[in-house]
Amino acid sequence: MSEEKEYEGGCFCSAVRFKVKGPAMVSQICHCSICRRLQGSSLGLAISFFGADKFEVTEGKEELSEHLSPQKYSRMFCRKCGTRVFLSFEKCEREIPMVALYPTLLDSVAHSSIPEELAPSRHIYYADRLYDFHDGKPKFADMPAEFGGSGKQLDDKGNPVT
Repeated sequence: MSEEKEYEGGCFCSAVRFKVKGPAMVSQICHCSICRRLQGSSLGLAISFFGADKFEVTEGKEELSEHLSPQKYSRMFCRKCGTRVFLSFEKCEREIPMVALYPTLLDSVAHSSIPEELAPSRHIYYADRLYDFHDGKPKFADMPAEFGGSGKQLDDKGNPVT
């Protein structure tokens, strides 16, 4: 079992601050069109999942606004600067006690790289990607089966893995 580390981070304007204890349950790169569109990015986004009991907003709770997705998870963002701070899955039809956050919001990553223990280990929604990634990581057409997806894997070019 990995050592539990504590990370601190926040939104761009620092109105919202949080701390999270790791290791992450999983870190992955999401290529879904929703994430790309919400972030205004053509590339996939690194996202790390933690148990909800490992995450705490330490400052600026009143500055958080919520957008409830059609899938019933909450996108929490800073109402001052617009930064997407974290995702909560507690309102899903099947309550999932975890949060997802972007490791690029961690203070330790601001002028460095993502810590190895939070580095993405796979790609999800790779079928929706705009660019190919040749990084040797598993690539799922949608989500792994244990996360409710098809579990179908693709190669770097998007062809089914047999």
